[in-house]
Amino acid sequence: MRCQAYTADGDRCQNKAREGLNYCGKHRYSPEPPQCMAETQDGDQCQNRALEDSNYCGKHQ
Repeated sequence: MRCQAYTADGDRCQNKAREGLNYCGKHRYSPEPPQCMAETQDGDQCQNRALEDSNYCGKHQ
């Protein structure tokens, strides 16, 4: 299974999750940030995670 964490750019981590966990070694203690509050051109909520101390991902800052 792939790590469930998101990078600062709002992209999903490419590392493999540790056995029995949802996160890789780098992210296993990182709390998951909230979802980006921006809307796409179709009017749907952005699926990226918000950056730390922000309501928006790197694409919608």
